[in-house]
Amino acid sequence: MPRRLFCLLAVGTVGFAPVPPPKAKAPAFELKALEGRWKVVRCEVGGAGPRTLGNETVHVKGGKWVEVTVLRDGSTVKSVTYTLSLDATRTPAVLDMTFRARDEGGHLYGHTRNGLAVLKGNRLMVVHTLGEKRPASVDGDLSKS
Repeated sequence: MPRRLFCLLAVGTVGFAPVPPPKAKAPAFELKALEGRWKVVRCEVGGAGPRTLGNETVHVKGGKWVEVTVLRDGSTVKSVTYTLSLDATRTPAVLDMTFRARDEGGHLYGHTRNGLAVLKGNRLMVVHTLGEKRPASVDGDLSKS
């Protein structure tokens, strides 16, 4: 009889053991993987179809994003510098780009591009909105340039 009681007690104890928390999902990629110079091969704004201003690249370094365009006359135009925030544990990855500055009066201004990103090898696709809800998905084929 004591043996049977011990077995039931042991099973009862194991049955009430706490469930271990789920393991954190590993990110698909790190922010460091985006560092470098990216050639823009397609850009659409507001669903109006592709636009091209000239030779466009995106420079990413130290969590910062700057768009650089070389115009037809050879002059260069740079965007403001955005600070990147990445959550690549989600699919597609959440990539937000935030710009903040102060005007001459010391007032803070800026905006955030709420985006999604997919990185496959040496191809990166980013979709974003400006101050609106985040896009629901990333549509496109990364196998084509």
